[in-house]
Amino acid sequence: MAMDPLFHACLQLRHGHWEKGMQKLLSCTQSSTKNDLPMLFNISHPLLRRFICQNVIHKSDSIELFYRVYGNLFELQTAFVEPINAIQVLDDLSSFLFLLSEKVKTVEPPWNCLSDECCLVMFRTVERLLSCLTKDALLIVYSSEQLPLLSHICSTALEMAEFSRSRAVRVQALQTIRHLAQPISRGDCMVAERISAVVAQLLPGVSQSLYRIVTGDSKIGSTVKEAAFDSWTATFLAVFGHTLEPETSCITFNRTDDPDAQLFTDGWYTRTRNRVGKLIQLTVDNLLHVQLELDWEESHRLSTALVRWLTCILTECPVLLQTSVGLTIRDAVVGALIAMAAESESSIPDPVDRPASSRQLAHRALTCFVQSEQVVEVQPTCLPIPQSVTNSRLIRKIATTSLCGQVNSLISLCPNLLDETQLQKRLRTILGYLNFLDAESLSVLVSSRDLFHRLCTSLADLLCFNTSSVELFNDPPQLDFLSSSSFVRARNTMQTVHLFTKSFTAFRDPKSLRLIQAIAGRIAGQENTVDLFLGTCRDVMMLQTGGILRNSCILLITAGLSGYLANGKS
Repeated sequence: MAMDPLFHACLQLRHGHWEKGMQKLLSCTQSSTKNDLPMLFNISHPLLRRFICQNVIHKSDSIELFYRVYGNLFELQTAFVEPINAIQVLDDLSSFLFLLSEKVKTVEPPWNCLSDECCLVMFRTVERLLSCLTKDALLIVYSSEQLPLLSHICSTALEMAEFSRSRAVRVQALQTIRHLAQPISRGDCMVAERISAVVAQLLPGVSQSLYRIVTGDSKIGSTVKEAAFDSWTATFLAVFGHTLEPETSCITFNRTDDPDAQLFTDGWYTRTRNRVGKLIQLTVDNLLHVQLELDWEESHRLSTALVRWLTCILTECPVLLQTSVGLTIRDAVVGALIAMAAESESSIPDPVDRPASSRQLAHRALTCFVQSEQVVEVQPTCLPIPQSVTNSRLIRKIATTSLCGQVNSLISLCPNLLDETQLQKRLRTILGYLNFLDAESLSVLVSSRDLFHRLCTSLADLLCFNTSSVELFNDPPQLDFLSSSSFVRARNTMQTVHLFTKSFTAFRDPKSLRLIQAIAGRIAGQENTVDLFLGTCRDVMMLQTGGILRNSCILLITAGLSGYLANGKS
């Protein structure tokens, strides 16, 4: 290692020539070997602190240079930073952020006066620092005494993740949150418990902020939302990632007498399950029916991140799924995974061979949940629902319950329908559940006479003609797109005769018609359901005054019979 440049850098820093000194020191860190970085840190850290502790708001470029030097010093990412030095680096950052809030008079967040590159470097340095802490340093940093310090840095990172104009800054801030929750592997029980206790106290604010990000406007971008899901996953693992004893299926706490690890009482878990469970259910509903495009792979990154998050909750956070509240969370998570896994069973042929990563992940998560053993490998070219999953009575029960919930949502949606895309997403989810269910489960749905009658009525309402128009499309060749009206696999396409063209009051996109026809065909495609389906459609036709749903019910009956005939060919 060249000592002369280091000597000159230290000399410049001692005399207050900060820019020149930090530039020379940056060059030293770049030219030194990684094994020299701990020694360089011990030499330069006391001198660098004099710059940041001046109670002066330095230029953004100077702050960026300052943290770029620290970032290079922590590049080794091996435990060498001792407790006092770790606290000093974090405290200096917190003090600087407080100084900004005191002296920068603006309605914007105080960090907004810093450049995007400065914010990036600042939180990248924090992320690297967390990877360089010794065990003693971790126990000190993650203690109740230092909780205000971590809370301040965490809240600033969340604020940047939510409001920064730079997508790169948002992603980096979220990565810092993830490393705050899991700076190390969970191998060391004492350290893991201490981290878990501290992260648990940050959980409410972190969860609320991450929920707003993942359910926010699409302009936020799937990259940012993916990073938010990954941070949320790490947070859940830190707090709820306990194991179950195989003999008793009881939660293993392994708690010590450490006063910082005494947060996890039964009352705390009860309150937390209630609050977290509501956020999970709201997130699932928002992602499935508002954010994700009709075709999952159009939002491939976001759908994959959602499946990873759901899988973590289902398979790695058993403590979150205990008691009746936990079972509600479990059912919501499993229902969402079923909806995404069932997309591979779509009855609507897709000529494009799309990637199926998120669907594979959902399949594997459900298989693990059912079998609790080695995951069944799923070939990317063929994605049938694993037999062990469809044979699970619990899975069928959850799928049926979720389907009924989606039907009720569709029924409440229809009278106030404004957005056809929202209708298609709801129909697509219902079709996915129907494709997942076996004949016995479909019989349960059809036997629920009141619910099934309301479903058929809603589908018929959607098929009401717009009598003021006689054409569904301006382009006649597109009429062929409407010809598929049955529940079919790609290998069994059955088409009904196209006798006339009418536009519909509720929609204009042919995909909506195809989805409704596919739902009718799937329900009526079984020997034990076709008669009840046809009878219910006739009841709906007769009960409506003036016969206003007569033509709609005829369309439903035609689609149902087509599905039944197609199923007989398979």
